[in-house]
Amino acid sequence: MTYLFNNYARRAVHLVKGNGTVVTDDKGKDYLDFTSGIAVVSLGHAHP
Repeated sequence: MTYLFNNYARRAVHLVKGNGTVVTDDKGKDYLDFTSGIAVVSLGHAHP
């Protein structure tokens, strides 16, 4: 990522599952998804 500023530290998170607005990493920790794209905002993760 040559063209990005180093304003914020990056976190090594490997997301493996999502349901609604909650995503889960490979260690089982849940996160709220506040960085959704336009399709995820209206549908959520894993929409039936």
